[in-house]
Amino acid sequence: MHYTKRIFSTELQPGMTSIRDLFVLQQKSYGSKKKDGSHFVNVVLSDMKGTVKGFMELNDGQMISVENGQVVCCSGNVGEFNSDVTIYLSGIEKVDLSEIDESTMALLYPSVSNPEELKEELRSLVDSVQSAEMKLLLEYVLLEKIWTEFIKKPAAKSIHHARVGGLLEHSVHVAQIVDKLSSFYPEVNRDLAVTGALLHDIGKVEEMSIPGGDYTDNGKLLGHVVHGTLMLSQFADELGIDEGLKQALLHIVLSHHGEKEWGSPVKPKTLEALLVSMADRTDAYLDHAQEIYRDTKAKGLKWSRYSEPLDVSIFVLDEDLD
Repeated sequence: MHYTKRIFSTELQPGMTSIRDLFVLQQKSYGSKKKDGSHFVNVVLSDMKGTVKGFMELNDGQMISVENGQVVCCSGNVGEFNSDVTIYLSGIEKVDLSEIDESTMALLYPSVSNPEELKEELRSLVDSVQSAEMKLLLEYVLLEKIWTEFIKKPAAKSIHHARVGGLLEHSVHVAQIVDKLSSFYPEVNRDLAVTGALLHDIGKVEEMSIPGGDYTDNGKLLGHVVHGTLMLSQFADELGIDEGLKQALLHIVLSHHGEKEWGSPVKPKTLEALLVSMADRTDAYLDHAQEIYRDTKAKGLKWSRYSEPLDVSIFVLDEDLD
C-alpha cells in the first residue's frame, strides 16, 4: 500500500467526519474512566504544521501497537474536548516508512525554513575563527565526522528547535549570540567561546531521534552532555589538540546547562563557558516562546497556554503598536 498525506493538523475542525490520514505519534498515555472503568488511550499526533490530540476507546487490556516517533495512519472523526480539537479515533496503525515517499515525509516532520543559509552561516563562523587549532577541530568534527547527522537532527524532543535541522539552527544561533556579545567583553576569548558554542550540543547527534519522536537508547542511557564530552575528547585526541584547549572546551560542553539541577555536571567557571551557557538558554527559551506566540496568534487568542519551562503564559501584543 502507498500512503499519502491529505490534511494538516492545523486544518482539522470539529465536525469533520471519516478522516483517514498520516501523522507522527508523539505521545501516548493510557487511562480508565472512573465511573464505568472503561479503558482508553490519549495520544498526541503531529505533522509539519503542528500537533493535534487524539482519543480512542479500547477493549479491556488492549494496547495500541505503535511507539512514539513512528508514522501512523489514523482513522476517526474530528471533535472537540476542553476547547481543543480532538480526533476521536476508530483506528491507529503503524506505517512502514518504505511505503511513504520523500514528498510525503516532508509533510510529516517540521523542518527549518532555511537549511542552506544555515549551512553557509555555520561555515562562515568556522572560517571566522582565527586560531588554527580551533578551526582545525571545528572542520574535523562538524564538517567531516558528524556533518550528515548534525544538519538533520532536531535540537530537542519538543521544547525548542524540535524540527529537522533544529540542531544546526540552534548551534549557529548560539554561536552568533556568543560572537556578538563577546565584542562587549574584551577578556572573553572570542575564538574559544565561538568554538565551544558550535560544539556544545554535538552529543545530540547520538541522543536525538526524529522530531517528535523518542530519544535514542544511547540518549536515554547517557544523555547528550556525556555523549558530547566523550565525542569531543576522542576527536581532540585524534587531532592531538593541546590539553589546555581540550580541557577548556570540555568544560564548556559539561557546563552549558548552567546549573546542576538543569543537567550540568559542573557550573560554568570560565568566562567563555558562562557566555555559552547564557546564550544557549537564551536561544532555547526564545525559540520556545516564539513557537507559543505564533500558535496563540494563529488561533486569534491574546494569552497563550501556560509554559512550564517559562513558568508564564505569553501575551500577544497588538499589531498596531509603534
